[in-house]
Amino acid sequence: MSPLDFTGRCVVITGAGRGIGRGYAMELGRRGASVVINDISAEPAHAVAEEINSAGGVARAIVADLTDPDAGAAIVAQSLEHFGALDAVIVNASINSKRKAFPELSVDDLERMLAVNVFGAWRLLQAAWPHLAATGRGRILLTTSQAGLYGMPRLAEYATAKAALIGLMRTLAHEGASVGIKVNAIAPAATTRLTEETVTDPAALDMLRAMQPPHLVAPVAALLVHESCPVTGETYLAGGAHVSRAFTGETQGLTLPADGFTTEAVLQRWDAVRAETDYRVPRDVSETGDLKQKAEVMRLLKASGIVN
Repeated sequence: MSPLDFTGRCVVITGAGRGIGRGYAMELGRRGASVVINDISAEPAHAVAEEINSAGGVARAIVADLTDPDAGAAIVAQSLEHFGALDAVIVNASINSKRKAFPELSVDDLERMLAVNVFGAWRLLQAAWPHLAATGRGRILLTTSQAGLYGMPRLAEYATAKAALIGLMRTLAHEGASVGIKVNAIAPAATTRLTEETVTDPAALDMLRAMQPPHLVAPVAALLVHESCPVTGETYLAGGAHVSRAFTGETQGLTLPADGFTTEAVLQRWDAVRAETDYRVPRDVSETGDLKQKAEVMRLLKASGIVN
């Protein structure tokens, strides 16, 4: 198989000064991409750009804080000014959880997390969207987390933000289909600066660094933002030289006559409601619930012009 080539393609990566984002930048730079290194800190951003340029690649550092309402538009504008086009965006920047139990977290803690992970991503992607659409092959990669997918204790504000990105990814995948934009999500497992803020035992950190170095996430990210990427609206776990797909399944469930649909009747058949036999993986809301009933609902909605 021929190597995936990014020559002539401009890719913006947020949080690319260190860790996983740096790994993405080095991988894409090695493959010929013009890489925009965004980070909140100037020194690491310029260091990564210089490393790529010194190796014969093409990179430019753009220092910006995604909590700034104007940052997303500024990153896009500067990328277009320097490289003339925008082909892909990897939203990687994040901050660490306060690692507090839920009752101990404040609304400020949640707002701080959402400001980077959700509002920062939202503004950047809205600014980038028309330019990605103009190429007819735009690519977006959002960064979720196993905490957002499955939940983890003492990470409530982090999990909330990362789960929100799954809903955004799924919706943008639908909206992007008509203009050639593919949108996916990655849940990386790697030992980074955020890990070091949480895991303080040196032996444990050494073990994690050996098992899950940041650069082993990059091959999956490169595939998902390449123009040959075959999927959209999907979530992948990557780390430690492993990749897998995470998806939302739905049981076949239970449909009863309307006059018999009571709390007690449902409780009596609870095992049938929960049974994972013959579960399905809906592509969109038209494939959820009772499929015969949903087909009729969708027919009526289309007839009314509410959905197309």
